[in-house]
Amino acid sequence: MKTHLVQLEIHDDGVSVRDKMAWAKPGRILLLWPRRGRCRLRVVDWVLIRRTASDLGCQVGLVTRNITARQDAQQAGIATFESEKEAQSTVWRQGRRLRRRRWKRDPQRVKQLQTAWAQHPLPVEGSAWLRWAVFALGMLAVLALFVFLLPKSEVTLQPATLQQSLELEVWADPHLSFAMISGGMPARRLEVLVEGRAEIPASGLVQAASANATGLVTLTNLTETEVYVPAGLVVLTLDEVPVRMQTLRSVTLPAGVGQRAEVAVQALTPGSAGNVPAGAVQAVEGPLGARLLVRNQEAISGGREVQRPAPDEADFAALRQQLTEELRLQAVEELRQGLMPGQRLLEGSVTLQTVVREVAQPEVGVPSETAGLTLQAVFEGWSVAEDDLRMAARAALDANLLPGYAARDETLTLIMLADAQRGADGVWRWPMRAQRMVSGAWSADELAMALVGQPLKAVPELLAARVPLSEAPQVRVWPGWWGRMPVLPVRIAVRAED
Repeated sequence: MKTHLVQLEIHDDGVSVRDKMAWAKPGRILLLWPRRGRCRLRVVDWVLIRRTASDLGCQVGLVTRNITARQDAQQAGIATFESEKEAQSTVWRQGRRLRRRRWKRDPQRVKQLQTAWAQHPLPVEGSAWLRWAVFALGMLAVLALFVFLLPKSEVTLQPATLQQSLELEVWADPHLSFAMISGGMPARRLEVLVEGRAEIPASGLVQAASANATGLVTLTNLTETEVYVPAGLVVLTLDEVPVRMQTLRSVTLPAGVGQRAEVAVQALTPGSAGNVPAGAVQAVEGPLGARLLVRNQEAISGGREVQRPAPDEADFAALRQQLTEELRLQAVEELRQGLMPGQRLLEGSVTLQTVVREVAQPEVGVPSETAGLTLQAVFEGWSVAEDDLRMAARAALDANLLPGYAARDETLTLIMLADAQRGADGVWRWPMRAQRMVSGAWSADELAMALVGQPLKAVPELLAARVPLSEAPQVRVWPGWWGRMPVLPVRIAVRAED
């Protein structure tokens, strides 16, 4: 016959064992006692187990060396074995079923009891003082129960609140992959391209022409025909670097060799460089040079210079420094706006990486009231996770938390005391102040247990010894004439004042 094994656990009772048996197929069910501990089974449970097996059409047996369990099972009619091997190799013999003990009626004994009852009857009515005593005891019991349950109390606390502040140095390393309690945290590289233009007044001075030289030249006809001379005819000196001039009006020379005419000219070379002495102008530029002779009978003068502002190298150096700082601030703002959620930019880490384009207008030495510079540059910056900063701050603050106080982490604020500085090892370091509010730590259940049954006068001292308070606690008891705290913790309500 197939045997179904059922392993018992120390937490099994009669109901759970019968549930396990319900899954067994008809045959034999062998219950295996726990190796350690014992089940919560009584004799009546074993009887019910035997009946369940009968209802299932199965035989039930028990494997155990526990003497008490063997005796209880055998008394219920269940076969017991010392090992599983023994149970599998022997024939099961069920013990005798429990028999109800039947009492036989003894008429003689009944008559004796009736005679004794008649001779010594129980008092039907007691004395009055006994009745009053029983009534008083009952009333005292009701009063005691009333006193036990009726009083209730409400305690209002004002826990002390302090600001905890701590300065610490934190550092960010691009090579870290996770935050450290010591203050180290991963750094993330950022990059942005910015462009800007700036102008400043020019501080240099250059000589600039303010007027061109003017005068008169005499043109002589070298031919027998009439010669027309248009305005703008260029005449010049014969110096190594000739001074060129142009006529200001047109003129017609009469026919015949030696015919003359005077015409006004203006130097094309600005400033004093256009001034020439008398007789210096001797040549005519262009085809008319073979038909005309030119001379200036008087000096051509009037060309002069004045000092005018113009940018120099110092202007562009100062402009470059100013514009670089303005672009750095612009890069800081753009990097901050482009940060991922939960990231904080290290403003001190934003530095110039590369100048893509630089245009100076005007060039050095060119007269101009202002100097202008256009820059296009790439800036680099680093960011850290806000959660990493808060984790490092909380760890440092918790290590310095005063005894008896609990932190209010929702009030935690972080203040960077200086810009991050990069060391030779490539790590960014900066000082930071972490501050938060802390208040007296307390537990309503623990305080209620400590106040049970205490006199009202002792309550403030007991509370002050357990919780840092800013003011004396308020204690209200109902009924008002009750002089002690309730004896049930559930009747004591402890709360903090908002």
